[in-house]
Amino acid sequence: KDDWIDVADYLADLFFNDKLQYKYTAERDGLETHISIHTPPICFSTDGIIRYRGKLYIIEIKSLEHSTFSEIFEPRAKDVSQTVSYQSLLYIEDVMYIYVDRLYGNIKCFEYHNGDISCDRVFEHCNTLMRMANVKVAPSKCNIPSACNMCEYRKQCKEW
Repeated sequence: KDDWIDVADYLADLFFNDKLQYKYTAERDGLETHISIHTPPICFSTDGIIRYRGKLYIIEIKSLEHSTFSEIFEPRAKDVSQTVSYQSLLYIEDVMYIYVDRLYGNIKCFEYHNGDISCDRVFEHCNTLMRMANVKVAPSKCNIPSACNMCEYRKQCKEW
């Protein structure tokens, strides 16, 4: 009796019912959905949404090396940091993290609740960064090396 919810359909329903305060596009890519918000420009991908025990959860699937997998007993802080914005933009307070051991295929699953979601706070943060970029003021340097892995500005940042 648990329901898999298509992310694009979920967003369309929110938009249709005037719950969304932004325009977006949602593109399915296999099991993942890529979401782009037009103003402010925000892009992210989510693995899915599920209704489980009467609550909506964002599904976040992470495959890990065996050594990392065997060391986790709760959602990793960097994964929680990543999904806080997703939760706010999708209006969903709960996340189900599914960690998969790449070597043996074992699975660990953790539920996480964040009752402090705020789409306005995410937008304000993005707008602040955009204003800083427009006047060529750099934000405080990030001290989380792993956050740089996917950043398109990592080369410039290292020079800074």
